[in-house]
Amino acid sequence: MDKMGRTPGVILSIAALALLVSSCGQQPVARIKSHRARRASGLAGSGVQPDANAVDSTPSGSFGQQSASSGAPERKQNDTSSSLTIGRYGHMDENGRFVFDDDYAQFYDEEFYDERLAAVEVGGKIGFIHENGEFVIRPQFDATKGFSQGVAAVKVGRLWGYIDTNGKYVAEPQFDWADDFFRGLAQVVLRKRCTFIDREGSYLASPVFDGAQLPSDGMVAVSLNGKWGYLEASGKYAVRPQFQWAMPFDSGLAVVGLGRGSGLIDKTGDFVVKPVLDDIRFFSEGLAAAESLGRWGYLDRNGRYAIAPQFAKAKDFSEGRAAVVFHGRSGYIDKAGKFTPDK
Repeated sequence: MDKMGRTPGVILSIAALALLVSSCGQQPVARIKSHRARRASGLAGSGVQPDANAVDSTPSGSFGQQSASSGAPERKQNDTSSSLTIGRYGHMDENGRFVFDDDYAQFYDEEFYDERLAAVEVGGKIGFIHENGEFVIRPQFDATKGFSQGVAAVKVGRLWGYIDTNGKYVAEPQFDWADDFFRGLAQVVLRKRCTFIDREGSYLASPVFDGAQLPSDGMVAVSLNGKWGYLEASGKYAVRPQFQWAMPFDSGLAVVGLGRGSGLIDKTGDFVVKPVLDDIRFFSEGLAAAESLGRWGYLDRNGRYAIAPQFAKAKDFSEGRAAVVFHGRSGYIDKAGKFTPDK
């Protein structure tokens, strides 16, 4: 595989492209990640709010939101992930003894990661200690998002790179922005272009895209010159950019926008549902709420209406029911479309 700084290679397995559902592009997409990653890097419209105290340098505009503050964040007083209790300016062991005093170190994050390392700030620089209190990686970084899958995004000056648990660079600082790793991939921005890298520092595809969503169902939605398309696992186009917007694939189908309408495509780019509907939501329990001429119904995965459009409002199915508004009354329907009004 090619490494960072060389001609980017495009060799990643489909197994690595699991559902992450995120975005570094213009599309607001819900994030399904670990609690660490959600706290560190929420995106506009995602339904997940970023931590107002988290230190981040996500570019503004189409690549996300900058965090609200700088400097080390104030931290919580508990940690269920290790035997140590972490405080704001030090930590105590099980016997209540401080390992660091308040004048020495301030915890940069409120937890030990899966690798049993925690970020601490000393003299304005960030390093990592083991849960026994010993430094594993000396303080040298300006910001970090902590470890995930054995790799941590770290910031040196204005640029982000990645280190392993020994402090060795997997990717030298070169990115305008870098996300956490999750299931083998991380989202990066290089010279205002988006792409993904694996834990060896190899590119999924050359960073030539204006926007890119995290992989889903073996496909990656990418934006180029204002149009969205999809890459397959090899980094080649499965569906060339042509849509006004595009959502992640789920079980072989994706919602896209073309002209003024919404439609459903398969992985070859063929329309299962032509882009003539007002809106289509993600599938939930095999059905997707779809709006046509101001009325909502539910589509099955063949693109046919399982429940005809008739509702003023409609939510996703959960445990066999969906909340709807029918003839001015709120209630629920089952998957056969039977309406039960609220009492």
